[in-house]
Amino acid sequence: LSGGLKFLNQTERTDLYLSAIVERLIYSDEKDLDFTDQYYKGRFGYKFTERLSASVNAAYSKDARPDRDVAVSGLILSTVPRQIQNYGGEVDYALTEITSSNLFYRYTRQDFEPRRVIGDFPDYRGGCR
Repeated sequence: LSGGLKFLNQTERTDLYLSAIVERLIYSDEKDLDFTDQYYKGRFGYKFTERLSASVNAAYSKDARPDRDVAVSGLILSTVPRQIQNYGGEVDYALTEITSSNLFYRYTRQDFEPRRVIGDFPDYRGGCR
């Protein structure tokens, strides 16, 4: 089950984007894998002059799909909630018609707690730094 809302408002000076998506995963045979994934995004930009503009953005997601890492690891994990936060901002300045300068900042944080692997593998409780 999946649902969401998106809001977009653009004018000559402003740019606003908001979205929220919620997905409910329900497994008929493995009820312990059921989980509700959440994804949120927002962006606001403002054009001060023809040459100068700035924007900020943020995103947050919480998911626990057991098959999300199967392509990388080849393993199906149990429902392990993962939270990802992204924040950023930037300032753009047009120097000439064909050159511009850009100053930006990006921050990402990912939190998760490995639990166990489904199948013939022992419980895995560990992490990496």
